[in-house]
This record gives sequence, structure tokens and C-alpha cells, in this order.
Amino acid sequence: FGHADRAGMPRLFMPVLQELADETDELVQLAIVDGEQMLFVAKAEGLGQRVRLLPLVGLWAPLHATAAGKLWLASLPEAGVKRALGRGRLRAVAPRTITSLTGLRSELRAIRARGYAVSDEELAEGGRAIAAPIRCDGEVVGAVAISGPAYRLSLERLDALAPRTIQAADRLASIWPAHASAKEFTR
Repeated sequence: FGHADRAGMPRLFMPVLQELADETDELVQLAIVDGEQMLFVAKAEGLGQRVRLLPLVGLWAPLHATAAGKLWLASLPEAGVKRALGRGRLRAVAPRTITSLTGLRSELRAIRARGYAVSDEELAEGGRAIAAPIRCDGEVVGAVAISGPAYRLSLERLDALAPRTIQAADRLASIWPAHASAKEFTR
């Protein structure tokens, strides 16, 4: 459990994450909305793979480069997207990172339409991820993300994992503490 235990993450979330990790044999992470960022607070890993992506637990990753970050941005009105991104430009952190606002807006529309987000080698070359929203009272409060090497997680496999990822996110939403804030998870 590591960081999740130190941060006070309720233990009841871990079985949902571990079940998805065991089923997919990939890295599964929980990210929560923390102010204008997404903070990765917990992870579970399948045991069968030798090559893995590094977990982001305890880190704020660039919103425009992660599936979880783009998912949250897609839930915001345009003014909220501008506020979350600030005045900074969309910095490339990998060769395929979306660096134009026009491209990002197009991606956010696609995410809204399909109900989940994908990162296709945008945070790390050779890495892909899918994220589904955890919603409470209609608001995205977090995300469940599955990530792994691109050679194992084709875009077709990510699409096939979407229903199961959404199901895990919905299960977490059903046990999410009422009116929880990021402070409650990081104490």
C-alpha cells in the first residue's frame, strides 16, 4: 500500500484497484482532484509482467499529458480548463504530448463523447493509459487509470478495457466518502 497508507487512503479502495490490476496484469492507479491538479494517491500492480511503467503515486503529473488529467479537464467548463492549465504553454513531456490548445480541445471533446480518456505515449514514450472518472454528485472527483507499455496496451486493448475501467470507477464512486476533499486523502 505504501503511499496510500501514509496518506490515509481508505483501505476499502484498495481491493477494487487490486482486483483490476490482477485482472489486467497492469499498473492501476487512483488519482484524485487536488485543487487545480490531479494527485496520484494509490496503486495496485498485477504480478505477471516484467516490464512495467513507474507509478506516479505522490506526484502531480501534467494534466494535458495523462489520461487522468485529460479526463478531469474534459469535465470542466472552458473557464475551468483555462484556470487549471494556467498561463503556461502545454509543454511536451514526451514526443506525442498534445502541445496545442486546439488539439487539446479536440481531445477533450472526444473524451466527453466516449466517457473515458486515453494517453497514447503522451507522458512517456512507449507508455499508454486509460482512465475512467470517479463521479460524486455529478462532479469528477478522481479517476481510475490503467497503464502499461504500448506494445502490451494497444489502442484496441485500451478500448476493450474501457467498460471494466468504468465499472471500477463506478464502484469507487459508490464508496467514496461524502464530501471528501483531497485534504482528507493526503493527511
